[in-house]
Amino acid sequence: MKTLLEKVFAEGRNFLSELESYQFFKTLGLDIPHHELIPDSVWLRGRLSAIAKEYPSRVVLKVASPDIYHKTEIGGIAIVENKADAISGAFDAITTRARAAAPKARIDGVLLMEYLEIEHELLVSLLDDPTFGHVLSVGKGGTLTEIFKDIVMHPAPATNDAIEEMLKSLKTSPLFKGYRGAKAVDLPKVADAVSKIATLARKDGRSPLGRFEIAELEINPFVVTNTGRVLPIDAILKFREARDLPLMYLSPNATSIEQLFHPKTIAVVGASETIDKMGGSILKSLIDSRAAKVYPVNPKRDELMGLKCHHSVCSITEPLDLAVLAVPANLTLSVVKECAKMKAKTAIIISGGFGEMGEEGKNVEAQMLEAARSAGMRLIGPNCMGVYFEPTKFSTFFLAPEKTEIPRRDVNNFTVLSQSGAISVQLVELARNVGIRAIVSYGNMIDISVSDLMAYFNEDEGTDVIGLYIEGLVNGQKFVNAARHMTKPVFVLKGGKSHAGSAATVSHTGAIAGDYDIASAMFRAVGFIEAKTLEEFADFAKAFAFLKGRVPAGRRVGVISNAGGLGVLAADATEGTCLEMAKYNPATTKAIATETGNYMQVGNPTDLGPGVTDDGFIKAAAHILEDDNVDALVLIPGVQPRPMNPAAVVDEIIKLYDRYKKPMVVSITPTENRRELFDRLESARVAHYDTPERAVAALAAYIGYHTR
Repeated sequence: MKTLLEKVFAEGRNFLSELESYQFFKTLGLDIPHHELIPDSVWLRGRLSAIAKEYPSRVVLKVASPDIYHKTEIGGIAIVENKADAISGAFDAITTRARAAAPKARIDGVLLMEYLEIEHELLVSLLDDPTFGHVLSVGKGGTLTEIFKDIVMHPAPATNDAIEEMLKSLKTSPLFKGYRGAKAVDLPKVADAVSKIATLARKDGRSPLGRFEIAELEINPFVVTNTGRVLPIDAILKFREARDLPLMYLSPNATSIEQLFHPKTIAVVGASETIDKMGGSILKSLIDSRAAKVYPVNPKRDELMGLKCHHSVCSITEPLDLAVLAVPANLTLSVVKECAKMKAKTAIIISGGFGEMGEEGKNVEAQMLEAARSAGMRLIGPNCMGVYFEPTKFSTFFLAPEKTEIPRRDVNNFTVLSQSGAISVQLVELARNVGIRAIVSYGNMIDISVSDLMAYFNEDEGTDVIGLYIEGLVNGQKFVNAARHMTKPVFVLKGGKSHAGSAATVSHTGAIAGDYDIASAMFRAVGFIEAKTLEEFADFAKAFAFLKGRVPAGRRVGVISNAGGLGVLAADATEGTCLEMAKYNPATTKAIATETGNYMQVGNPTDLGPGVTDDGFIKAAAHILEDDNVDALVLIPGVQPRPMNPAAVVDEIIKLYDRYKKPMVVSITPTENRRELFDRLESARVAHYDTPERAVAALAAYIGYHTR
């Protein structure tokens, strides 16, 4: 393969012709169709008698041109009988149409190949995404690829097992089992063939192709024949000189991150007396936390908030664990250099106006990073709010207290890593009963990245659940490597869902999958749960934080309600999720029927009717929780009108929650003092949701994670 690429590169090309692609795939160990190049009609006439003997009764002819990627669109493909007149006519027609459609294209002739009886057409591609590196895709292939848009992606390389799971997750995967007389597909065989394509990806930053690497490879179709052969039929293969990446670039780096949360000494540069200003708000917050010794820095002041004020970082004699820079963008670089000179271990750059503003800002960021690295100093930001850490009450958030007050709970086990400070603040309100251990607003990530922070909090004993808000990733390959080592549940909300990246490719895959599609696929591949909205993000936070330790035995869920329609909506919401509606044991249905006076037929969802009492509702729920066929329960008590007593039923649900260790979520129908009731439930760590659908979605995310 390397020799072939060297030859093609020496000719001034960075792509393979179809004929060269077959040579490449054969060397890779793939089955390929019997084929040959017919350069002109004279050559063809001399080969016709041999073709009749060497090829089956039908043959395929394709225009052979390095400049024509999609042959079908220009009439560049023909399937004909293996007869001299048919082959000659098809040759002339194809070359004529190709020259008319692409007059400047180089036409090398026509590729003749055996006709195959195809059972399934797949698309297989390997794209070098600018963020995530090599991404493997499989999907529905053929001429309708872009209409079906049935495609699954995974970081490359990928194991045979992972590829087989990709194939099974396609919408069209039921066809692989055999449909209307078709043979079932040998999925392990297909996965093994696709895995050979996946081996072309960089591994540990190195290309397997020597000084070259794959830029874009798409096989469409990649077929399964009626005899079980698995082979490529048509391919686009573009390559370039390799850009090997150092392992340090691909691995998370948690060095000195501890100093962001447990500093002993802090300099606040740009400190102010006025708490309405950024520097004043941060200074007061840090003084009030008593988490560390604080050094205000302001060249115009000698004293601030009762502390000696230094005119420069350089006048601080004690070693600095952390510097918080709350100065205008035009002063930030010089302050970073001062901090580096004084060997500060870490710095948080609050100000914006850098890389997000264009090339000039990016140049300043590069200079700040160079200064920091020369001194071994780590940076958070710029364009961020910094950190909040509950155990030490340490915070660099600079908004007014009423906007950033973070409630402290009995259990604070949820950590938020957010590219946006505003999202962090909004989340605090949406999930106000969830105990937050830490929030890091990391901004532009010129040094410390979300990947570094993930690695740090994966080892943090007080963090049980991690939520990510990401707009863009500087290094997606590092992110994937960090994600693969996570042992705690992680859910993610992605901002910036656009298809802008698709224009750079010539393949079908590029037209189908934009930047967000690839990011979303990477989240799934590494086992992260993706929230589609900020509300869902907060819902997941509640489920994972409150249900911690309640590991489900399976995915069978019961739904109980005294308002039939709400139970039906909850059951409907399980469709398309990992959840299955449980089938109760006969003893369960009999016990519930007895509790309700045999008034209603018991099923799942369980509708107890509007006349059920608090006691009857709770006893029925207990019977369901005791059923071995039930792994989790959704409770939907309609507390209006009576005989239900809202306060009493909430108290009984809390007792039920403490007695049984199966996952449970609640959705109470609206009532006058609903907020008080919800807060009572959630203060007992019982997850409550405003609608049955949200309750089911959060429960599905939790159970799906624990039953992977």
